[in-house]
Amino acid sequence: WQERGLRGLLASVGLGLVAAASMLSKYYSGVFLTGLLAPIFMHRMGRAWLATLRPYVALLVFGAALAPHIWWNAQHDWAALAYAFSQGGGKTSWSYLLRFALAPIFYWLPAWLAGLLLFSRVHAQQKQLPFLPVLGQFAMKSWQRLGQGDTLFWLALMPWLLTLLFGLAGVVELSTPWAIPIGYAFALLWLRNWRVLSPQAVAQVLASLQRFWWWVCAAVLLGGLLTALVAAQKGDSNYYRPSQEAAQTIAADWQQRHPNAPLQWVGGDWAENALLSFYALPGLRTVAGMPDELPAQLAGLHDWQQRPGLLLCPLGRLPLEGTAAALENALAHQPCAQAVRAWLQARQLPEQLQHYTVSRQGWRFPQVQPFGYAVWAVLP
Repeated sequence: WQERGLRGLLASVGLGLVAAASMLSKYYSGVFLTGLLAPIFMHRMGRAWLATLRPYVALLVFGAALAPHIWWNAQHDWAALAYAFSQGGGKTSWSYLLRFALAPIFYWLPAWLAGLLLFSRVHAQQKQLPFLPVLGQFAMKSWQRLGQGDTLFWLALMPWLLTLLFGLAGVVELSTPWAIPIGYAFALLWLRNWRVLSPQAVAQVLASLQRFWWWVCAAVLLGGLLTALVAAQKGDSNYYRPSQEAAQTIAADWQQRHPNAPLQWVGGDWAENALLSFYALPGLRTVAGMPDELPAQLAGLHDWQQRPGLLLCPLGRLPLEGTAAALENALAHQPCAQAVRAWLQARQLPEQLQHYTVSRQGWRFPQVQPFGYAVWAVLP
């Protein structure tokens, strides 16, 4: 709104590009973009901005940047949009709605309380005032709107409010982790409002926090080490899961068995089959499930029959004794393995099965915890 001339035009182009990049990353970004509308219409400068060419330049750039994705969606029967709108089913889930409504408390209450106590204490000391009345004053001020056209207030609150409205309308079934990013501007709102109350206290606290930063980094590092130590001693499955070791083992074995057929795609269990491309073969195409079914077809792997590939199923943690029997039992009853075998049989493809038992080793892993992986080669 504040930029003019060439800088204003470049800002509009930037807005369009960043908005398109956000939507290409996750459709939920549309909630944040919609949150821009309230301050635009409610602020005098926003309404004046609408009377210029700049917002329409932003819309044009936004549409042009999204055009290839829209074309791709149209060629695939709008599969991505169908998936997005299938999440709600048209019903309002009141339990999810209530949890999401309270989610900002769980994610942001510790930060708000810490800031509230710190800033109000410093202000009370500076002004020689009683602490509790100051604390109440800062608490009330934290979420206040400063005038109808308070841009920051609406940018901070709109993502949460809009998401609740979508959940109330049954468009989506709200998931609590969605609430992690919606408070991105809460802290800015508190700081802005507290600075109105006491600019001296805010300046003093922020200066102190800058000096305290290295202690925070040290605490995070120590906390990470303690967390790893506890996980190692407890035998936590996520800590001991040998994704990197399994990927390197499977890739090396493939190279030895098929030296003239470089691996080009991997299907099977989504998304753990991505361990191969993440840890061993960066150029590998990873698809969800079977290569000729949805959603794997959306990856454009239509010539899978001409490309060497494999189907991977993790079999989970195995017992130290009777590992071979446990492997056979997992292959017989694990849903991914059953689906792969049925798929191979339906297409009259040979069952070229290899299974691996892998564990993490070294001083960080005092326990021996073997994990099983099954791999079926699909060769041209």
